[in-house]
Amino acid sequence: MLKCSGVALTDQVNRYNERVIPKAILECYSRTWEDKKPVTMNHDRTKPIGWSYLGGIFIEPGIMYQTIKSEVVETQIERNELLKEYQEHVERVYLAENEQSIDMLCEKLGSHIVGNYELGLTNATAIINKGIVLRVFPELEEMLLKKGLFDLNLFEPVMPGIYKRGDFLLFASPYLRRNLSRLNTFSEPLLKKLEKLRETDINVEIALDMDMIGLLGTEHKYAEYEYWWGPSFSDDLDSIPEGITRHKNNEENIAFSNVDFTEFGWYTHDNKKVFESEEVVANPNINVGMEDEKYGCRYVHSILNPDTKLPYHLDGAIRAYNLEEFAQRIEIPLNKAGRNTEYTKLWRIDNDISVNLWKELVNDFYRDNMLIGEYLGGVDIKVEEIKKEKESEIEPLDKFIPIDMKENDGISLYFEIISELEKSPEEDVCIFSPYISNFEDGVINWIDANTVTLVKEIKKFDLKIDDNQYVEIAYEDLISNFPIFICDNKESAKSVQKALLNLISIWISHEDDRLVSYTIEYPLKENKWIKVSVAGHINDILKTFNHIENNLPDDNEINQWILDLYEYISKKFSRHKTIQLSKFLSEFGNLHFVRIPVDVKKVMNKDELNVISENNLSFSKSYIVLKTECLD
Repeated sequence: MLKCSGVALTDQVNRYNERVIPKAILECYSRTWEDKKPVTMNHDRTKPIGWSYLGGIFIEPGIMYQTIKSEVVETQIERNELLKEYQEHVERVYLAENEQSIDMLCEKLGSHIVGNYELGLTNATAIINKGIVLRVFPELEEMLLKKGLFDLNLFEPVMPGIYKRGDFLLFASPYLRRNLSRLNTFSEPLLKKLEKLRETDINVEIALDMDMIGLLGTEHKYAEYEYWWGPSFSDDLDSIPEGITRHKNNEENIAFSNVDFTEFGWYTHDNKKVFESEEVVANPNINVGMEDEKYGCRYVHSILNPDTKLPYHLDGAIRAYNLEEFAQRIEIPLNKAGRNTEYTKLWRIDNDISVNLWKELVNDFYRDNMLIGEYLGGVDIKVEEIKKEKESEIEPLDKFIPIDMKENDGISLYFEIISELEKSPEEDVCIFSPYISNFEDGVINWIDANTVTLVKEIKKFDLKIDDNQYVEIAYEDLISNFPIFICDNKESAKSVQKALLNLISIWISHEDDRLVSYTIEYPLKENKWIKVSVAGHINDILKTFNHIENNLPDDNEINQWILDLYEYISKKFSRHKTIQLSKFLSEFGNLHFVRIPVDVKKVMNKDELNVISENNLSFSKSYIVLKTECLD
């Protein structure tokens, strides 16, 4: 399994103008730090690729991060094992969360359930039973319009694509979900816009899922923090030349969206300008793995009003091809494809609408298909702004000192709850070094030479330290990356931290301009440990831990302790430039300052030479002094 890590969320306002407050982040972490959750490609629950676990909480002045760790399958054997475990996991979790309400729903439905039913593994308590909606609500059969659609005014939305009727929930067609699967969420932007049009003189029709019914009051929202952008396009649709355009996807986007290519066509019929578009998928997505599996391709049809030149008809549908039909379809253009397919109309609007709304509806229907925005001249303004911001942040020194903190930048802290240690302490304290370097004599585990001095300070507290022998490396800079100190209890951990603060006080008295990182682990209770990792300028570290009187939390104090620390450093220190967490946090969950040896042969320009010279950076490995002293 490929191991990855990243940031799940922060406490900042996101692009949906939402914010998760620090207290909520911490409460969620304390409840779910042990939970194992599936990782899917592009939020598509039909495409599991691994498992994820919460990492820890990273804070710096003004921002809190929730980190995440993932394991992604790499071999076919791992993939087969994942698929089996994933299906069991989804059903087990759904049953655990909905067991009582499933019984209640089945009791209400009574004899309307015919034969066996399946669980509707969606964001509500629901079951799937062929034809059940018309058995419960037979009056709906008379309300069906052409092509199997309903007037949307007949239904009261409780969430996009979910409608209240009596004590039950009705759902929009499963083909309006990602990859046409009931396992996935609806295309909410499209459904929100269609449901809002109920308040206007525009006729809106929609297809329902006639085989799935849910229990009113159990619906809940799935938050998918994907970033989706819309098109910037000419409003003069009537001036677009007639003909067919094909946009092809690259391999990466095919894997994410299952869209091979999309075709767009304009032509004239009965003196009216007509638009068609169809995306052609790469793999089957209907009845996958069954004898009648098909390739479901989203299709849009629209007509312009010859008088106003505005779209006055627009509909979305699915064209489903069997293998033989699909093989023919991919070889011919849209205008030659014909209509001999299984055709399912999903939604329709009639009456003049603005070109802007037309573009949004087309774009939203083709959720996850970036080729639509490409064809319509989409411009991702936000991403371009972010790129410019990041480009302006890059300084020549960053190539050689990835993490640089100065006094009053504040400290960075990382907290993680763990169940397995890197090493079990046989004494009061043991040392584990995650630092590895390759030398001519082979690979070595090393510690910063200043660790010897720190160990002497720790022993003043009558603590016994495991006798580990590491190679010591002394650097000619003023940065100390200390190893991980694994302590047998909280009191030992406080003593280690107090010893470190004593050493820092000595450095400060010598007016050292020094950066320090260190990590302490200690038990909260059986099989539950806390890892506290700190990095920053020595003056800022001393101010912070003097403020909290060198306190470390018990199990029931962690959230409030972190909140108090976060509030203090956010008020006390101004936020420094954004740190690349991937270069600051190691796979062992410890913060450390990365050093990059400078090879003079690879320095290509004068500006970089000036940076090296002005900051007294050494070349190659000449600044390393090796020692082999024992910590005792």
